[in-house]
Amino acid sequence: MKMFVTERRDKIMEFLIDQHRLTVKELSAKIGVSEATLRSDLNKMEAEGLLVRTHGGAVLNDTSEKTETSFSAREKQHKEEKMKMAVKALEFISEKQCILLDGSSTALEIARQLKKDPMRLTVVTSGLYTALELSDIPEITVIMIGGMVTNESKSIEGLMGLSILDNVHIDIMFTSANGFSAESGLTDFNLYEVQIKKGNGQQITQSRCVD
Repeated sequence: MKMFVTERRDKIMEFLIDQHRLTVKELSAKIGVSEATLRSDLNKMEAEGLLVRTHGGAVLNDTSEKTETSFSAREKQHKEEKMKMAVKALEFISEKQCILLDGSSTALEIARQLKKDPMRLTVVTSGLYTALELSDIPEITVIMIGGMVTNESKSIEGLMGLSILDNVHIDIMFTSANGFSAESGLTDFNLYEVQIKKGNGQQITQSRCVD
């Protein structure tokens, strides 16, 4: 079955994240496309800062990978758009609801907007900054999803916290993803984030995507 360009590049990133270094010949065998097509993909992906081309292949650009996924870097990106989305999100939230906010920078902006005009809510979140933002609001009860604290995203990871979702009724969830396609729906590169979102009934699959 023919792959779309974004799907092919997602696969390339998955293999690089797993193995760190691959040749064009190896990628051609794994993905089933010509070496010429892959060279074109790799050149464009290098221009986007996702990898570094080597003689006959590519290696993962670890430095840019950390920069792209660090919370502080993501928080600074598209701030105006995130604020507009957060303001719009408030239209869907009602008094006494239980809402779930993921660990994204967009969810943090929703928390900041909630803080401006508090209402009685229960907020379940995997985001440390989101929890701290709302922790001093008397009207809001904050429940953290348990697990390990991540260095880059400052969110909670791991499967230990999934049991919490079995004991609360979530009225509405606000989540982000690293990519979207008509074929795969929402996709995310982080397995633990995928599991948490699936635990709340979201259709999301693991994939390395670039937004």
